[in-house]
Parts: sequence; structure tokens; C-alpha cells
Amino acid sequence: LSIQGMREEGLEPLAVASSQYTLSTTDDPGNPTRGFTFRSEVRSSLRTLGSSPDLTFNKGTFDVAWYHQVGRAGVFAARLRGGVVVGSNLSLSNPTRYIPPEERLYAGGANSVRGYFQNELGSLLYIAQRYDQVTVNDSTFYFQSPNGDRPFRVVPVGGNALIVTNLEYRIPDAFFPQLLQWTFFTDGGEVWTRGAQGSALALSQLKWTPGLGIRVATPVGPLQVNLGYNPYAQPRGPIYYDASVNRETGIAPLYCVSPGNSIPVHVTTDSGGGTTYTQDEQACPAS
Repeated sequence: LSIQGMREEGLEPLAVASSQYTLSTTDDPGNPTRGFTFRSEVRSSLRTLGSSPDLTFNKGTFDVAWYHQVGRAGVFAARLRGGVVVGSNLSLSNPTRYIPPEERLYAGGANSVRGYFQNELGSLLYIAQRYDQVTVNDSTFYFQSPNGDRPFRVVPVGGNALIVTNLEYRIPDAFFPQLLQWTFFTDGGEVWTRGAQGSALALSQLKWTPGLGIRVATPVGPLQVNLGYNPYAQPRGPIYYDASVNRETGIAPLYCVSPGNSIPVHVTTDSGGGTTYTQDEQACPAS
């Protein structure tokens, strides 16, 4: 049981209880050639544990892998991972409910869907390097990032549902079989927000990234480098500008600067000559 949470409105308790189950029949934990593994975890932050009502959730994940020797030295491996996060009432369709970022589900990276950067499969937010100011009148503006500018940072959003599958064939190197191992793989998966409009997942929506990996045996364990091919464009998402701290208010505002947005930003000047920009609260478009 751990106490670990806070939110913008102030400190709120987050108490999480978790239970794990693992079953393994593989012949080698580091480089299995036969057998299977099954892992599952259930996490809960119910109010009875001491959590704030705004931070309650139930989360379940599973991970199953199967290994089969092919010929004298080849190994075929298949893995399936899935997960879901639901509200305290076990509702499967409340996409607007707040879930702590560290408890959301993510995919992408060396141990997930290779071909994607870490956690970048699924919805993304973007942080702009700069923005242009479009004048409406003397006291109202629009903030818009120049279309075509590369974002300063990509922020994974995660989701409340996840599925990932990995298929790979491993063979030792013909010249250095004890040192090098080659891996041919195809990974697939998706992360989404279950219950949101248009969020129903079809198998055709899974992202597939084939690739090649090489594993080197070292005294401290195997070291592997993977090269995955990703044919997909990055998803559309809102882009924000992370402004510096306002010395008058002590607040660092986050402005929506998506290209083409028309969210008004109002400027006010206080008695001391300080200028404050305030943006209306509207949904930032994923343009």
C-alpha cells in the first residue's frame, strides 16, 4: 500500500493497493527457448483505502508470452499484453474521469511496440517552440504556432485501454553463435481512450512495425539493439506553448497555440504597468 499523489487543486491522498500473480515454465529467465510466462496485476485506489474521491480507479493488466524451439537453434516467441482502467464503480465508459498520469496505460518502446519512441503509441500532445500573435483588436489576440514548425517536445497522453502483441524469430549468428543473436520481429498494438466518441477499436486500426534486432551476450546480461520500421504518420494533436512564470501572479500559463485556432487571448494592464494574458477556456483543436 503506497501514498503517492497530488493534484493542481492541492494535496490529495492517493492510496494504491496492488496484487500480482506470476507463473513461468521457461527454461531460462534471460533467454528462454521453450515454455511460457503469465503475469497479471490488479491495482485499486478505492476510497476505503484512503484515496480522494477524485483519484479513485481500478486497473488490470496481463502479459503472456510463449516460446517454442524451431530446428536446432531457432526460437519462435509470441507475446500478448493488455490492460484496462475503469472507474471506482467499475464503469467501462467514462472517458472524462481523471486518471493519475502514472496509472494510465502506455505503449511504444524497446519492450513494447518497437518502431515507436518510448510511450508514443496512441494520442499525443505537443509543446511548441514559439507562436505568432494574431491581433483581433486592442485587447484581444489569437496565439497560433506557425504551421510546419517542429514541436519542441512530444507528450504522450496514454489511455484507459491497451493491447500489444509481439511476434519474433531468434537465431544465433553463424560465426559467433555464443556471442550474437539475430531477432526478426513484428510488433503491433494500440492505446486508446475507451468510451470516447469514435474510440471503438477495430483490428485494422492496430499499428504494425516490423524490424530487426541484434542481441549481444555480455557478462552482466544480454544487450539488444532493435531497428523498427514505422510507416505511420504521427497522430494529430493539440499543441501548447509552455509560458514562463508570470512574476505578478506566480503562475506559468499553458496557452493553446494549435494552427488555425480562434481561442481569444485577452490582455490586461495593471496599475503598475504589468501585462497579463488570459486565454479563454476552450478545447484546444488537434489541428
